[in-house]
Amino acid sequence: MSGVVGSNISSKGLLYYLDSASPRCYTSGSSICNNLVNNETGSIYSGVSFSGSEAAGSWAFDGGANATIEIPPLENVEDFTISVWFKITGTGTVGSALYSTLIGNTVAGDNRLLVHNTLANRPITVDFATPDDITLTNSTSSIGEWNNAVFTYNNTTGTGSIYTNTVLSPTSLENSNISFNDSMHWLGGSNFPTANYSMKGYISNCAIYNRVLSSSEIVKNYNALKTRFSL
Repeated sequence: MSGVVGSNISSKGLLYYLDSASPRCYTSGSSICNNLVNNETGSIYSGVSFSGSEAAGSWAFDGGANATIEIPPLENVEDFTISVWFKITGTGTVGSALYSTLIGNTVAGDNRLLVHNTLANRPITVDFATPDDITLTNSTSSIGEWNNAVFTYNNTTGTGSIYTNTVLSPTSLENSNISFNDSMHWLGGSNFPTANYSMKGYISNCAIYNRVLSSSEIVKNYNALKTRFSL
């Protein structure tokens, strides 16, 4: 699998992997991107462009209603891990500017991983149907800099955890009921056109697993990519 994704990240349980700098995933000017695990495609809409100067090549989201990239439905996902490399440069123009969406879906109920724009440390926020709008404190990210957000969820225990740049937030979700569900998700938004909380900035990589990654695996994945972001 490492030969497929090309970055030595953990491959067990990997369902979906995008890397904007990989020509097997994306070519500049294209309106689609390819899942590097199985070559299924998702559409890239007009609010997203490509920057070759950001982190060896990244998608730039303009913060408008069309700033989204499709992630096709992933079936039979219970336990899961989502990892997104991102750089927020401003606030979106769709609906409230309170949050920026990293990945989301509002078609089948709220399923969103967000960055809180108004708190000083820009913590990661989990907005799923149950619970709704939970900010995990001390999950600190920085505006104008590259960050890695990882959310893990154990369906059996109903617990979820956030790692920001490999640091585990001391707060976690307990007794929650989260479903990734089998419908379309989007990077940079939560629908097409974006329903709310559009993102202005960059996303370079997104990985989705059908299991909970360990802390050592999260560190391994971070270290495999960090030099690309001058970290």
